[in-house]
Amino acid sequence: MKRVIAVGLLVIALTGLTGCGSSGRFDTDVYSDVEASDVLQSANAFDNECIKLVGQVEQILERSDGVCLQVDIQHTVMLTGLYLYPDDIHVEYHYSEGESHILPGEVITLYGKMCGVTEFDGSDIRLMYADYIKRSRNADDTAGLVIQAYDVTNLIPSAVYSVRNEYRGVVALDFTVMYYDDNGNEVFEQTQSSTGIKRNDSWIFVFYPPDGISYSQLSYEIGIRAVEYVDLSLETLRCELIYGSDGYNQVEIRNIGAKPFEDIHVTVLYYSQDTLLAVYSLTGIYETEANRLAPGGSMHLEVPSEIASTSYDIVVTANRILTK
Repeated sequence: MKRVIAVGLLVIALTGLTGCGSSGRFDTDVYSDVEASDVLQSANAFDNECIKLVGQVEQILERSDGVCLQVDIQHTVMLTGLYLYPDDIHVEYHYSEGESHILPGEVITLYGKMCGVTEFDGSDIRLMYADYIKRSRNADDTAGLVIQAYDVTNLIPSAVYSVRNEYRGVVALDFTVMYYDDNGNEVFEQTQSSTGIKRNDSWIFVFYPPDGISYSQLSYEIGIRAVEYVDLSLETLRCELIYGSDGYNQVEIRNIGAKPFEDIHVTVLYYSQDTLLAVYSLTGIYETEANRLAPGGSMHLEVPSEIASTSYDIVVTANRILTK
């Protein structure tokens, strides 16, 4: 289970550390390649030594003065045996001026110093202060996203897309649809943004045609953002569609866990055989303090029924509120 990065812990543990460079210059030659297994087998291995590690970004917590990263350093190597510490290390890094922000799923090379062990969520974890991070994946790379465009012929929406996150970390998306006339000129564009989407979860983007604008084709672009939501486990949410008799059904959402949820987004998709029949997005309804879903609580959301439907999907995303 991936843990949440606690900013306070990192700040305390890293106070007073200095980098390996001299006079503000960065020199990769002073950093030694080390084995991930050696880092994980000792509480103080490579402390205050200039080392280099390769890993994949799992989680990100942005701060005003930098970023905290959770990095899987076993991503590029197959390790065997038992290790004293988890295969993730926690990294603090300060962006240089103009540097683009790191995104979940990126494979990076870390140059810095290990800085001991701290306890979080009942487990000991290794910490690192990074002087420099080399990026090996373009920040605009969408290779970790699986995108499905639904056939919306004869439906009200102009476009419906399902985007599945297959990165190793949490991402947020800015999805833009561009509309074009018969001559290929762009006449309009719409953008929707998601909150955090954890690995193997999906987000449904539903777009509606612009009023008074004729178009004949469309295309899309996707931007990826790092997010501060670091606890998106939905295993304790239970969803069910309850059929009604007055033209409406209800989506029941129950929280069977011990932590509350907020920012709950629900999309209901009705199908006739394998064809999308209708889609209803309930995004944005639960934004107030009163609408947080408490432990043991439930929500009932009204959604139009579709008599001709033979099956349905309910897609839910939510942010779990961290309790102190």
